[in-house]
Amino acid sequence: ELIEMQLKLVNLDDPSIDFSLDGVLPLAAVYGLLNVPTITGGDGEIEIKKLNLDGKYEDMLSTSRISRVDASGIIEFDDASLTINKQKMIIDRGQLEVKDNRLKVKQVKLEGAGSEMLISGDFTNLIPVLFADSINSKDATLDFKAKLDARDLDLDKLWKLSEIEIDEDDVEDEVYDSLMVKQTRQREQLINFLDGTFDIYTEAFNYNKLEGEDFDGSLTFKDGNVLIDGDVETMEGSMNLEGKIYMEEEPRLKANLICEEINLREFFRQTENFGQDYLVSSYLKGTLTSHITINSYWNKKGVFDYKKLRVLAGISVKDGELIGFKMLEDFSDFIKIRDLRHINFTNMENWMEIRNGNIVLPVMFIQSNAVNLTVSGAHSFDHDIDYNLKVNAGQVLLNRFKKYDSSLSP
Repeated sequence: ELIEMQLKLVNLDDPSIDFSLDGVLPLAAVYGLLNVPTITGGDGEIEIKKLNLDGKYEDMLSTSRISRVDASGIIEFDDASLTINKQKMIIDRGQLEVKDNRLKVKQVKLEGAGSEMLISGDFTNLIPVLFADSINSKDATLDFKAKLDARDLDLDKLWKLSEIEIDEDDVEDEVYDSLMVKQTRQREQLINFLDGTFDIYTEAFNYNKLEGEDFDGSLTFKDGNVLIDGDVETMEGSMNLEGKIYMEEEPRLKANLICEEINLREFFRQTENFGQDYLVSSYLKGTLTSHITINSYWNKKGVFDYKKLRVLAGISVKDGELIGFKMLEDFSDFIKIRDLRHINFTNMENWMEIRNGNIVLPVMFIQSNAVNLTVSGAHSFDHDIDYNLKVNAGQVLLNRFKKYDSSLSP
């Protein structure tokens, strides 16, 4: 493709730059110039119309002096794509307009990695950010106010675009650990450049098995941290989320979550039974309402630290059922086996806490069709169980002699 370019440098000790570019860039030919190992292919074209940059190099590095630099031009996309970690990301259409220190993003449509989104917004300080050194010694930040509308967002696939594609078994442990630490630091450095808010609406999203619809909220980048706030329809109910991700050497998350009328079985299924195979989604029915505060931690390699996880939840379950839970059959000496195979219990309210790798349940009274009982205890992520149960001996004796009645309610 035809490209016309001109570059003039005056005084190499304190350079003044006069640069212009006009033409079409075929990404199949130029993606290698990006020098990013995870980008392994390109296709389509980027059309650059009269892109000009004129000013002193030192002014281009400084957000306080960038106003002295003249910049202009338009960049248009025509099915431009890059292959990143084997995922083809296509900029189907859209335009970038450069005017001095302002970049206006106009209806840029991005498809790939199971996602389809439309981005618009205003950005400032792009040139100082692009020219910043590896430690950002000039404290350049990309200030922005933008909007993202999405039909679908596959969050785990999008997250994997920034991952290093290497198998732990292919390299020495020290090399793998070093690469994982580097990956975490690169994400931290990228977040430190951002200062602004994305207003987000998505019709549907997923992260692994988690699924949601009609998310309406915002993602704000400030001082190297990420704040998320929004409402979403999920698990046949709704959730409100307020959280803050601290992008530090060892990242952490602090969040508050309000669940309203959630399907209990879906809650366990989509959270993959919280990593345990003892009490799984197929055993459960009911409607969950809960207020939850979460403190989560990752190590330098980006690995989740279950032992540091701290959760405090106020939970309410109505119309609850426990179906086919095998452990309860151990109580068949006291309660009719048919009652144990399908337990219906009344509305249940309690606190639950996760700390030091244990799920802690305070004393709770449960009324069911099988038996009324008081229960408390702890359950570790390694399946160490320590529960205390108290039952009414008179009720147990009565249940042993009465005729079985499947129609009884709690």
